[in-house]
Amino acid sequence: MATSKQEYYFYPGKRSKHRNAGILVIEGKFKFLFNRRSKDGVKLEYICAQAQAHFGCKARARVVKREDGSYFLFNTTQEHNHFVFKAAIIAEELKMKMAEIVEKNPVEPVADAVEKVTLEAKEDYQDDPILLKDIAKLQIKPKSKSNQTKN
Repeated sequence: MATSKQEYYFYPGKRSKHRNAGILVIEGKFKFLFNRRSKDGVKLEYICAQAQAHFGCKARARVVKREDGSYFLFNTTQEHNHFVFKAAIIAEELKMKMAEIVEKNPVEPVADAVEKVTLEAKEDYQDDPILLKDIAKLQIKPKSKSNQTKN
């Protein structure tokens, strides 16, 4: 039975050569990485990002590819055996927002995108100063101007 009632989303991974849905985030708390696909290419297995860390988490997620090419979360197995580090998930989301801003207007300095997203995060998470501090530790810093342009 599918557990699609869980809130989830995908975002692109760093390895574009793999044809999968990307990195999976469930309930805004747990990050899963692509592990393998079935021979027919319809079923994908994801493992908790903490599986290879010292936590050795056994949580898995199964994703199914629809006929239209979209993906949906079919089910999850096992409980996680580690704490939730929500700041890491939020920091990753903020990095994606920054990248979107830069892609939409590449002539604007990257520092402007960083500042905009940082201010939004401060407003969104002002009621949780510990979470906000953890997010700030994980956020990227703007690169020097020489690294911003590709020739």
